[in-house]
Order: sequence, then structure tokens, then C-alpha cells
Amino acid sequence: MGKKLLIGLGVAGVAFYASKKLSGKYLEKAASKLDDIVAEGQETALKYREYLLDYLDEDDKLEKLNKKVLQAKDLVDKDSVTEALSNLKSSTSNLKDKLMEKEDSLDNDEDLQDDIVIDQRSAFGKMKEKTELENPAVVFYPDGTSETK
Repeated sequence: MGKKLLIGLGVAGVAFYASKKLSGKYLEKAASKLDDIVAEGQETALKYREYLLDYLDEDDKLEKLNKKVLQAKDLVDKDSVTEALSNLKSSTSNLKDKLMEKEDSLDNDEDLQDDIVIDQRSAFGKMKEKTELENPAVVFYPDGTSETK
């Protein structure tokens, strides 16, 4: 209420100031422009009101929406939802127990390797030997001789 009163007083003050400062010719132009703006606003509001009424009249959509809301409320009020939640909680706890048992059995298994270790001698040594056999390095000396390494 207070905001509306302040806005009304502000509009009234601006209107009073404009009426005192503007001459008759400018005042008439401003009044006609204000009337045009108000008329356009009224036309727009009526147009959107018609759209709203058309939407609400089509197949009684508002009534269907109210029925769906009431059906959803009835479902929440029933015990089926609480029963479903309790079943979900028990299933979750059962699954957690089974997973914990599997984890314990995996910890006891000695055949599983946790880490794969690759040292550079085993990984790159074989590759180096293979490369040396296929593509031997040839060293050329200034006296015209060469040596294969």
C-alpha cells in the first residue's frame, strides 16, 4: 500500500510540474500522446484477456489440470509411497551388504595383481635389440673406412 501511494504521489507531482512548466500547446500534445499510450495499453490488455479466455475454454484445460493436481495429492497421501520408499531403503542396504562381502573376498584373493610394473630394461631393451639387428648403425671415418655397430 505504501509503495502504491508513493508511486501515485510521484506521478501526481510530475504531472503538476509538467502542467506548470509546459505551455498550452505542448500540454495538449503531451495529453494526446498520453491518451494514445493508455488506449494502446487497454487494447493490448483486452487482446491478451481474450487469448487467456480462449485457452481456458478449450477442452476445459483448467479443470483437467485441477484433476491431475488432486490425483497427485491423493497418491502422496496413500501408504504406497511410504511402502515404496521403505522397499527402496531395504534393497539399498541389501545391495550394500553384498558389495561389502564381495570386497572382502577380493581382498583375500592373492592371485590378483594390484600394480603392473614395467622397468625400462624389459620394455625398451627388447626394442633396442630389435632395432639394432634390423638397422645397424654404420660409422664412416675420414680415411674412407666404415664400421658397422
